[in-house]
Formats: sequence, structure tokens, C-alpha cells
Amino acid sequence: MLIATEKETERAEHPVDVVEQLAATNDWSFDRDDEDEISISVAGAWTEYHVAFTWLPQLETLHVSCAFDLK
Repeated sequence: MLIATEKETERAEHPVDVVEQLAATNDWSFDRDDEDEISISVAGAWTEYHVAFTWLPQLETLHVSCAFDLK
């Protein structure tokens, strides 16, 4: 018999808060769209990177996506 259980994990900080602290420490521009979302812009050597982080609490997952335009 398979029994599905949910395990609640207590966190000291929200995962997106940690990402926000990282962005602020490095002076990267960011926009906190929602409690579970943040978008960061980082200037690279050849282009600017746009990185989005979304916390999915039901899956205990941090989704990361990155977009950039090579010139």
C-alpha cells in the first residue's frame, strides 16, 4: 500500500529572499514581482542577462530561467 505524505519543512528564510539578498549585495537591479517571484538583470561582458526565479511551494522547487540577447 502506497501512502502519500506531505512533509512540512521549516525554513529560516524564504528562498526568494535569499536571492534578493544576493542581488542587493552585488548591486544588481531586481524587481520583486510577488512574494514568490523575483527578476534580476545582470550586465555581462557581451550582453545583459535577465534571470527570473519563482518559488513553487507545492513542489518545494525554485524555478530558474535566464534570457539574453547576444549582440
